[in-house]
Formats: sequence, C-alpha cells, structure tokens
Amino acid sequence: MNSQPRELQRAIAALLEQVQGRHVYRPLTEEQLVSSAIELANHPTVVGLLPMQSEELEQAMADAMPALERFRADARVRATHADLTDDTDEIMERATRAASRVVLVPHYTVDRGVPTVTHRYVAEDLDAVLGYVTLLLFDRDRDCGNRLCICKLEGCGRLFWERRNPSGGPPARLFCSVEHMQQANGAQNAERVRKHREKKRRAKRVGKSTK
Repeated sequence: MNSQPRELQRAIAALLEQVQGRHVYRPLTEEQLVSSAIELANHPTVVGLLPMQSEELEQAMADAMPALERFRADARVRATHADLTDDTDEIMERATRAASRVVLVPHYTVDRGVPTVTHRYVAEDLDAVLGYVTLLLFDRDRDCGNRLCICKLEGCGRLFWERRNPSGGPPARLFCSVEHMQQANGAQNAERVRKHREKKRRAKRVGKSTK
C-alpha cells in the first residue's frame, strides 16, 4: 500500500476519534485536526480505505459524506484567498451551527519544562468536526487558512499547504508538489513550441501565396 492511503487512514482515524461516544482518547493540536480534515477532503471516496472495516465506521462515513462535500467546497473557497467578506455568510452560518456541537477538552503535557496544549474535540458527529475546522480556516487570527492553496495543474486541484521556498523567496503556492510544477512547466513549454511552429507554418503559407 502506498503512503497516500495510509495518510488518509490516519486522517479518518484522527477525525473519527473526536466523535462523542468513542473510547479512543487522542488529543490533537489545531494543525493536526485541520490537516486531517484537508487530507480527507482531497479524496472523493474513502471506500476500502477506512482504518478498520466495520459496519459502524462505514455508516459513520456514509452519514458524513454530505458534510464532507460541503467542507470540500468551503475549503476551496478559502484557498482562493478571495475577499472573505463576499459570499461567505452562508458558509459561516452553516459552520457555526455545526461547530456548536463540539466541546473542546484541553490536554496538557510537559516535556523538559516545555508545555504542549492539545485538545480532544468532543463532537456529536463528523459534520460538527468539519464545521469547527471550517471556522478555523476562515478565522483571520489564525494562519492556517492563509496558507491553504489549490494546485493549479490541470486535472489536479488538490488542497495543500504552501511550501517554504528553499532559496528564501516567496513560498510555493501554485503547485502541490515539485512533480506537478515540472509537469505544468513542461506543458507550458510544449504549448509555446507548438505556437511557435504554427506561427512559422502560417508565415510560410503567406509567403507562398504572395509569390
């Protein structure tokens, strides 16, 4: 199994563990919670990829699919970095209503005198968890929404976090991976070559017609 299904399984597990009534207690940072939701949103289907197969999990994910579709659309709105005062009232009303069914239980650990604060997001269902994540993405005082991007490679459209530029320039925000950047550049180069050749062919035809 390649790494992508494993990452998806971990994301599903992390989100399901926040649903009220489950016996697993694994607190998450906000970044871990949001990243898990984005990973799930990047997959149109989770059939056969649940962390463990059971009727309960299958039903939980089936019930959550409409909420996941809404979250996927809302996250893409946020990733465009458009003026967030436009056309977001409906998103905020829906997300606030869902997130009201989440209770945050703080969890503290101290390692060598350095504290780490995480939370268990006790939610009624996955719809509530995704609503809360939507609010985090649209919160201007948090950085996660500002770092969310959409891959510009035709046919991809994956949500991803901006990547640090190793040369120290602006962060990479156009493509979700170096491979997709190279594919896009290759396609652009091929298109330029095609246009150049077409221009030369047209010039030859015009030259012949004037003789």
